[in-house]
Amino acid sequence: MPQLKPALTYQEQIDRLKNVHNLTISDASAALKILKRVNYYRLSAYGLGLKKKNDKERYCDGISLEHIYSLYEFDSIFRNILVRVIEQLEIQLRAQISNYLALKYGAEGYIDSTLFTDKKTKDGGSIHAAVIDCFKKECDHQKNAPFVKHHMDKYEGHFHIWVAVEFFTFGNLSSIYSIMRTGRTGALQNITLKCCRRSIRQSSKNWLKRLISSSPNLRQKSKPLPMLKSGLP
Repeated sequence: MPQLKPALTYQEQIDRLKNVHNLTISDASAALKILKRVNYYRLSAYGLGLKKKNDKERYCDGISLEHIYSLYEFDSIFRNILVRVIEQLEIQLRAQISNYLALKYGAEGYIDSTLFTDKKTKDGGSIHAAVIDCFKKECDHQKNAPFVKHHMDKYEGHFHIWVAVEFFTFGNLSSIYSIMRTGRTGALQNITLKCCRRSIRQSSKNWLKRLISSSPNLRQKSKPLPMLKSGLP
């Protein structure tokens, strides 16, 4: 088994960042607050594109811990804004799809596969069958929830579409939308929403790395990185 790295105190981390990784730290107390707030291992991903081309262990001259933390803050703020907007769009999409299917095919018409196109999954199975199977598994998973018990007792396990849609994952919702025979409006909205959700689920550090790496100005010592107003107390 390879030898693991030894644990370092915050002060030892600061010293190592300065002496080994060439990171500028002009305010040790501010650096200490940053490291106490965010694990450096997480922060380090935001600085991958700010290292020297010929030495990936050392940052370009002039790059500071505050620069890296500023990128982290921007990423966090940006993702939080997107999540709030996308959540509202997703809720609206659930409402519109369930309302359309209910009025078009009835409260439980979504169960009838003949009302949808017979598209297949990558494995060759029915998309509709996969969605319904996932829905039933989720019902079983939440069998102790009051509204699930209510439908089990009063409707013998039959769920109205406006209830069932709340069990659907976003992938299920997108799949149902993709196999609807009619009523498919707002396709661009659906595709955009799906792409945004996927991007947010992935580590934003990846696109930040690409952004920084593709921007030569961010690597030049002569042009310091713009700083966000720090939220540190």
